Amino acid sequence: KKYPTDAAENWIRILKHQQSTPILFPEHPQRGSLSEAKYVHDIHLAIKEKQLACVAPIGLGWDQVIASMPELPMHALDGNHAAYAGSFFTALVFYQVITGELADALPYMAQIPLTESVQAQLGEMASQILDTHQACDY
Repeated sequence: KKYPTDAAENWIRILKHQQSTPILFPEHPQRGSLSEAKYVHDIHLAIKEKQLACVAPIGLGWDQVIASMPELPMHALDGNHAAYAGSFFTALVFYQVITGELADALPYMAQIPLTESVQAQLGEMASQILDTHQACDY
């Protein structure tokens, strides 16, 4: 199945013309989908080949979190949207991509309704996925 990427490529071209750094967001997979994250990530890598951009490895990271912490609710009840932990993990990945600071170096945030241990584990996993799948080549 061919996924159209023309609009994304044009968007990246416009952003780069404005001296912005485009960050593509391959979204997390739906609950139970074992191949969706890689499929969506690969589409974004193909876009990156045509128009240089950053690709945040969100879905690939989710796959690792789900495999390592199956008891942690990453998905909302509908199986499609993110639960709080999923949104927090996604934010950690974006934090590191945008700032260049390691997500696993963030301190515990008491206002976040996740335990200190879970926050630390998610930070470590965000930094690990970005170590394995570099978001930006420039």
